Amino acid sequence: MHRPTPWLLFIFLLLAPATSITAKPVSPAKAALIAQWADLPDYAHLLESGMRFKAPPRLISGTPPNPPDFLQPNTSLFVQVLVASDKKGDVAAARVARSDDPRLDSLAVETIKTWKFAPAEDAIGPVKSLVQLPLQFDGVPAAELSGIAINLGPFVYDARRKEISAPILLTGPAAADVKAARTRVESAVDDTGTELSPESPLFSFSMPFASSAKRARNAVLPISVSLRPPSAGATKLRELNGTLEMVIPGLDPAAMVQVDQLTAKLGRPVTSPALAAAGITIIVMDKQGSARALTDPNDESGARDYLTKVAGQSLTVWKNPANISRMNDRDVALAIHDPHHRLASVEFQTMYGGALAYNRNGWSHYSISVGKRFSIYRLNSKLSDDIKLVCWLVTPKSVATYPLHVVNVPLPAVASAP
Repeated sequence: MHRPTPWLLFIFLLLAPATSITAKPVSPAKAALIAQWADLPDYAHLLESGMRFKAPPRLISGTPPNPPDFLQPNTSLFVQVLVASDKKGDVAAARVARSDDPRLDSLAVETIKTWKFAPAEDAIGPVKSLVQLPLQFDGVPAAELSGIAINLGPFVYDARRKEISAPILLTGPAAADVKAARTRVESAVDDTGTELSPESPLFSFSMPFASSAKRARNAVLPISVSLRPPSAGATKLRELNGTLEMVIPGLDPAAMVQVDQLTAKLGRPVTSPALAAAGITIIVMDKQGSARALTDPNDESGARDYLTKVAGQSLTVWKNPANISRMNDRDVALAIHDPHHRLASVEFQTMYGGALAYNRNGWSHYSISVGKRFSIYRLNSKLSDDIKLVCWLVTPKSVATYPLHVVNVPLPAVASAP
């Protein structure tokens, strides 16, 4: 099934053919390609003679562009780009070798020019190199392929919260891509005529600090609808009308924000125009930085405000609800300030876009105020610049709204409940 991911970036560094072409005639296509590099003779020579490296160049950081609006739904287009990098790994030039659509060429080239590589190496050290990057642009899936089927489970009574709730099961091609959701109940009436509609809740995030549950890769986000308890003697929910709002980042490329080179960003707020526009602050912390933020009143990271309830209060590590004393070298903490509830979810990925295996809901969460939390995640390896943080945002385009309508649903008996 097609999943609604509008942009897939495949970065598989392919070295140009290693065999020498000087012993046979150069094809017209090859000659035209070499001619593109006439102004950079060193790289033209590499392309003409063949390249052999002890170690090929390696991508360190780079953010893919948003796919343009002209891409047709459910189509994939490729642009093969030859990238020249110098002895420092900086991109000296990038030129299109082959393209499925010329309209994508400048976007691909200008984006790659901002990327950073570890330089190729030969027997004596770093050298200039020429590599080929195949970029894939995917159009947004057609609306019918983003469909989600909604099924309501049985209601149960929660005596502690004094409410009834029922799980919502999502199925369909886009169900696994839902990063956050909330129900908006317009009316809910039991068979005695009593209105059960609750206050409209905030988005239900996949990483709530009130929960320690782990969400597996591609697992469907647990969602439920909650109502006021029915009247004594009520046996059925006569009718419920409302909507289910779900954050599906694949519907809006701007809903995905990537933060790379995490080790260079430890201990200070992440700089991102998209996060700033959403009013979100994220501070990435390792074990040492987290302990320092907790115990040092003069810590400059800003994370101390997420860990102490009283300004200037000094807490010992063993008293910390966030369990900083249990962190190890594979743990990463995120101090998140999201006052407008615009952050749907986060995920740690490899630089090439693969999701890392880790405790996806975090193993410790701490909050001193609404919209401000300190969460700890345990990765499967020590944090490095090969790991990036992906943030999914709540935007007008990323929210899909589906009708929620049920009739004659059995209700639990709550007459004897306190």
